[in-house]
Amino acid sequence: MKSQKAPKCDLQALSRVYFAIGLVIVTCFSLLAINTEFKKSPMELVQFPEVNHSLDEPIFQIVVEPPLPTQPLTTYVYEGGCRLPLDTLDTLAVKDTLLEPEQDIPYHIVQDKPKFEACKDVLGEEFNRCFKQELDKHVKAHFSYPEDCQDICVQGRVFVKFRITQTGEVEVMQTRGPHPSLERKAAEIIEKLPRFIPGTSNGQPVNVLYIYPITFKLQP
Repeated sequence: MKSQKAPKCDLQALSRVYFAIGLVIVTCFSLLAINTEFKKSPMELVQFPEVNHSLDEPIFQIVVEPPLPTQPLTTYVYEGGCRLPLDTLDTLAVKDTLLEPEQDIPYHIVQDKPKFEACKDVLGEEFNRCFKQELDKHVKAHFSYPEDCQDICVQGRVFVKFRITQTGEVEVMQTRGPHPSLERKAAEIIEKLPRFIPGTSNGQPVNVLYIYPITFKLQP
């Protein structure tokens, strides 16, 4: 006698197969729809709000004063030679002598510049040339080489910063060079400058700053 339950079992198995196939088809269509949606949707740019980074802090302004002018170098040669080789100069210290600063006006920006008596009627570029010539003439007339610097073969350039006061007198403010003796000698030379006709600003006498380099050189 044949069993009556076999067809029912076959139908159940077949329905499961159809269900699985349908599930696969639906899943594929869903994935295809999602992929198509991503391709069609343009990427949106996200804009962040602007942030103000400024803080309520004080602003410090750096004021750079114009440099003081230096005249073309004048070398004063002493024909005496020295006893030490020149490479010993690197071991010598540099001394800086500085006096208390005051309210002064640099030479190159003062309205009316200080004058040597010999240059008082000279104007324009000729005046600057006359001023330099008179200054060089004075230094050459009073130049001498310190003996201790000759003995140890010290030579080099000394910068002398000096003030021409409201009364025309000269005050050495600062010296910078390779040896204290050269600095003292350079200061001594500048201090012997004659009285100037004072510089003025708006018709009033003023203190004027000037820098002058003196080069000391030993000639064997």
